[in-house]
Amino acid sequence: MLYSHPMDRPPTKDSRLERVRDMRRRTPPDLSLQFLKPYFKQQIEKPYRQLAKITGLWIAMVPGHLLEYSRLEGLTRGVLRVGVDSSSHLYELDRLMRGGLEAQLIQAAGSITLRRVRLTLVRVATSSLQSQVTSGESPKSKQSGDPPWRVRKAL
Repeated sequence: MLYSHPMDRPPTKDSRLERVRDMRRRTPPDLSLQFLKPYFKQQIEKPYRQLAKITGLWIAMVPGHLLEYSRLEGLTRGVLRVGVDSSSHLYELDRLMRGGLEAQLIQAAGSITLRRVRLTLVRVATSSLQSQVTSGESPKSKQSGDPPWRVRKAL
């Protein structure tokens, strides 16, 4: 009798043994980092592209004298976090946002989900602290063990 397909043949002892061996054979572990690829695209690549586009809008729309005193810290769930280094600049930037700059940014963002801009006061390292870091002195801080770039001035 002729069989057209291998599955039509009655199983032989050798073929059954091969199937059992295949089932019992352990698959080698996947040592590649392919499982990180979707995570990287979702958590790093997409937000980076969105923040890069918003950075261009920020530079184009915010007055030049405020650009050097503000920095974009991140974009999470449609909220753009902006750090400003002094309360006077924070006040001025807040007035601009309430005066329509926030709405202009949201409209210009287009496909990027931008719902609001959150301004926060962020203290940056002063020149005296930077000179201490370069000279090797340890800056005085409330928490010992903090690296020099994390030390913030007391409010």
